[in-house]
Amino acid sequence: CELGCGPGLPSLVVAKLQQQQHQQMHSLSSSSGLSPLSSNLSTRVIATDLDLVALEMVQKAAEEQGLTNIQTKCIDLTADNNHTIDKINADLYIMSDVFENSAVAKGAAKMTIQALRRGARVWSFAQSDRAQREIYRKELQRLLGVTNDYGTIEWQIFPLDGVGGSGRGVNSDDNDNDNDDDDIEQNQPPAPMMHDKLLLVGLDELNVSYG
Repeated sequence: CELGCGPGLPSLVVAKLQQQQHQQMHSLSSSSGLSPLSSNLSTRVIATDLDLVALEMVQKAAEEQGLTNIQTKCIDLTADNNHTIDKINADLYIMSDVFENSAVAKGAAKMTIQALRRGARVWSFAQSDRAQREIYRKELQRLLGVTNDYGTIEWQIFPLDGVGGSGRGVNSDDNDNDNDDDDIEQNQPPAPMMHDKLLLVGLDELNVSYG
């Protein structure tokens, strides 16, 4: 489920890949003489937003691409509703640059807690220059408490080095240390994220390389 989907690119990509995989498995089972798979996709993709125009755009794009495994829901991240996540009931929630203001950031933190308590995973992505993402992080830490299974909540910064580039993961507090690169090998793999259920990924667009 994508929260605050806007045009819904992540949702559309996942739905497309999942549908392609299902079609490949269906073709394989047919060519092997096995019982054909059901034409119904077991995995559903849900794109949510408060903007009805954005949801209409997602639906139109899905129809144009022949995607039958994606649906849209009108969800307000700022709504004071403890049952929103219960109604969606997804295994994975994604937020991509949704922190437009403090109310959205705090609401997103609350929904993150709801999802984690249901055993779901939450992956949150935000550009490094988005000030409101710190409100989300701090509210998330406050709701989780000092003692929790996730430790200290920090954004992991990943430079966008282009295809084949080598990025590295660092805590957001490391950005002010100009000597960090002297101690890190050029091809060191990204640092592990905080927890297998909760990922906070900061995208450093200042270091984008299109070469």
